[in-house]
This record gives sequence, structure tokens and C-alpha cells, in this order.
Amino acid sequence: MNILYQLNKSPYMNGITGLSHLDWMETWMGRKDYRDGQLCNANNQYLTPFIIKKINYFDAYQNQVYLNVIKELDPIYQSVASMSCELHHLEEKEELIEGKGRQIERENFEIKKREALKQEERLEILLKLSKIYENMQDIDVALHQHLEKAKKVFQSKISAYWKGILMENKNEYALPVYPVDYENEIEEKLNYEIQWNHIMDLLKKVFMQEEYEYV
Repeated sequence: MNILYQLNKSPYMNGITGLSHLDWMETWMGRKDYRDGQLCNANNQYLTPFIIKKINYFDAYQNQVYLNVIKELDPIYQSVASMSCELHHLEEKEELIEGKGRQIERENFEIKKREALKQEERLEILLKLSKIYENMQDIDVALHQHLEKAKKVFQSKISAYWKGILMENKNEYALPVYPVDYENEIEEKLNYEIQWNHIMDLLKKVFMQEEYEYV
């Protein structure tokens, strides 16, 4: 899936990564902001306009990543729902005709052929759904790994900036090693979790009904 390719790439975040955001530049900005009196303490969180801007950039990046994945999940859900309905129709069995005679035998032979084809179709659909199940797990793992990498990059930029603050502070004030505890709620995260769980629940329901081993 294309989304897996995107998630496996290194995070590139506007306002955080790139040649104009090298660590030494961030450190220089930290020294400048301290000298300009930009540092303030809000509920034991040390903030400057620079830090707030970086947090906003990081929040926007996470939201966009979740949105990109949600867009990828929409057609997946449609496919799963469609195949689920198809399986339901294939469950309808054609009963054999009672009685004797060549005509009845021929008709029953054709019925058995059709039923055998339906079983093949059911298995083919279940295999496709099993592959989707695996891909869904891969997407979730890749997403969390990507966002964890992005968070480390974000934290490294804040650390480089904070290094400049500490250099200028020269122990004048008791400043922490790291300025803020980042725990913002990401709006699209909940939407992703709802969509992901919806698809997985539908898949598991199908597998349970079909008594199909999917793990």
C-alpha cells in the first residue's frame, strides 16, 4: 500500500525539519530569545513564542498524518463491507432435488458444481480479507512508529533550542533540562482509531461467522 511507503519514510515536518532548521540554528535562536526576554513560566511549563510555534507545527503534522491514513482506510472499509455482503449471499445453499432419474441426476450434478464454485469464491474472498487484516495491522504499527520518530525529531529540535536558553541563563535561574511536557490531544487521532477499529471489528465478525482462522 502507498500509505505504508509514506509511513516508512523519515518524517519531514514544515517548520521543524529541513536546512533552515539545523540544530545550531535552533541553539542560536534560543540564545537570542533568552536575551530578548522571551522566556516565561506558565504552570511550570517554560515557553517562548518559538516553542509554541514548534508545538503547533508538530500538532499540525500529526493531524495531517492521521488524515492521510484515514483517507487510505475509507476505500478499505468499502471493500470489506462489499466482500462481507458477497459472502453472505454465497452462504445461500441450493438444495439438491429429491427423486430419481437421469434428468434429476444431471440437475443435481450441476447444483453440486455450482456449490463447489461458490465454495471456491468464498475461500478466495476470505483470503483477500485475511490479507487486508494483515495490512491493517501493518498500517497501525507503521503509523505509531512514524509518529514516534517524528516526536523524537521534534524533541531534538526543542532540546537544541533549549540548549541556547541554558547557555545564556548561566545558572541565573533554576531551569529544567527540558522545558515542557508535551501531551497535546490530537484531533484526528480519535477519528483514526474509530475508523481502524470499525474495519477490524467487521473483519473479525466475518471470520468468526465463517469459522476462518485469520491469525
